[in-house]
Amino acid sequence: MAETILKLSGTNFAFQIDPLRRALRDFDEGRADCIWALDLPLLHKFGVRSEGLLQSLNVLTSTQRVYTLKGKVGTEGLEDLNGRTVGILNGSSIIPELESVSAVIVPLSSQTTKVEMLYRGRLDAITAWELDIYATIAALAFDPDAIVVSPYIMRASDIRFVCHPGLGTRLFLNQADAAIRTLRSTSEFRAIADRYGLPLAQR
Repeated sequence: MAETILKLSGTNFAFQIDPLRRALRDFDEGRADCIWALDLPLLHKFGVRSEGLLQSLNVLTSTQRVYTLKGKVGTEGLEDLNGRTVGILNGSSIIPELESVSAVIVPLSSQTTKVEMLYRGRLDAITAWELDIYATIAALAFDPDAIVVSPYIMRASDIRFVCHPGLGTRLFLNQADAAIRTLRSTSEFRAIADRYGLPLAQR
């Protein structure tokens, strides 16, 4: 989706995919002009200095939830994770919530590992951002109908570009905003959602 917006915007910004922690560190320390797929409140929760930062229009809103396999015990609320093995990404900010209900936390290095372990029955549940998990499921060619999504929302974030202030980034955000308006008004937006198996409610 970010690549499509960059193409529509006509900008020459280079786009690089990095693990979240590295991307946050590089952005916070000024080695990256912009960061994609979150918003200012979530950046602040990650400890990134957000004063004076600029952000694009919202593309859509993603939620972080708990996922289990069909046929397993569901998760209506956080307390249902008591004593259950829960896969999370290393350094996740939701560890305190999971510790508060005595969940058995399993830190993992990648989204792919989390999803594979859930599907193979090696975890009772995983936490994931909705857009990330469906993209990963599609990449692994797994059945998206095999998982159950908890109604409990752990985090919510708008999907935006966030940039350090500057003439170049202001110009980029103006162009990105125009591209986002275009994208949301065309069938390409639905096509991207279909490509990654994103649920209709997120479009």
